[in-house]
Amino acid sequence: MTVSMQVSLDDDLAALVAARAEFTGLRQDQVVASAIRRGLGGGRLTQILNQARKDTSLSDEEAMNLAIAEQKVVRVEREAS
Repeated sequence: MTVSMQVSLDDDLAALVAARAEFTGLRQDQVVASAIRRGLGGGRLTQILNQARKDTSLSDEEAMNLAIAEQKVVRVEREAS
């Protein structure tokens, strides 16, 4: 189920959302939803932990792509602050 909701963001946050969307190829609403999930305790870390618990692992390429994506996000966030 999806609930439609209007959200107002400060300019710096909107720039971070746009940068993340461009880098990942996701829509901006998907980036916002993902950030909210991470902030509320879900997100990629939870997926990785669940995957590790199932005794399956990321491929080398998936792990490298994840590391690079997270590094770029941290750099954008650092530049914005």
